[in-house]
Amino acid sequence: MEPPDPTPAETPPGPDARFLRRTYAGAVLLTLVVTAALASHFPASVALGFLAAGAVSLLSFGSIHWLVMRAVTPGARRLPRWWVGIALVKYPLLAATVAGLALGIARGVFHPFAVAGGLLVVPVMLGLRLLGSRLGRHANLDRG
Repeated sequence: MEPPDPTPAETPPGPDARFLRRTYAGAVLLTLVVTAALASHFPASVALGFLAAGAVSLLSFGSIHWLVMRAVTPGARRLPRWWVGIALVKYPLLAATVAGLALGIARGVFHPFAVAGGLLVVPVMLGLRLLGSRLGRHANLDRG
């Protein structure tokens, strides 16, 4: 008779999980520090734009963390690594676009890079979505 499987609380996290937790904590801390540092040197309206951009960045890092943890956690339903790779490009791009637009709104002007980022993000997101669906279709065909 085999011993029962250890519960998730008894299973120590692997090195990948520890590394990802530290990376996520560092990203959150860096986002907060940069947002606070920039906000302290600008007027209140611009500071609100930076704080909004910081919040979007934190949500973006949280989504990436969830996706990557799902991909490497033992026993969890595996996400394809290519799907995680696409998410690692998509979420920071979205956060950077929202940050640029928030800064533009806060200042009352739109910087050309913010406008260009806003215009480019839609086709890039659609392209990543199309790439993901094609890769998924090929992966499902390979399985049988």
